[in-house]
Amino acid sequence: EDIIRILPLFVLKPAYQNSVGLVFKKLLTGRNVDTGEPTLSAPELIFEYHKVHPSTPEEFEVQTANLRELLDSRAMTREAVAEGIERLMELNPLPALFYCTLVIVYKK
Repeated sequence: EDIIRILPLFVLKPAYQNSVGLVFKKLLTGRNVDTGEPTLSAPELIFEYHKVHPSTPEEFEVQTANLRELLDSRAMTREAVAEGIERLMELNPLPALFYCTLVIVYKK
């Protein structure tokens, strides 16, 4: 929950952009020390990432660039991306980033 709460603060700040890929990798491969369960599954990260609301066009550009990095991660299998997209379909209205996701996935 804490990770999800601070995700928008981190991924939209220009000062942190060099570390975003590493953070995605850590989130996707990290495990809870008590349970051994994954910290965040790939579909969950896709879903939560799309719920981040940029407040400026510049932040949206940063978010889109980070989306490419997220979807190019080794942990992002086709199945994980498909499951994430399915979950996004539950949101109403769909986030603007959703359409960018479809374009990126299609070009992959």
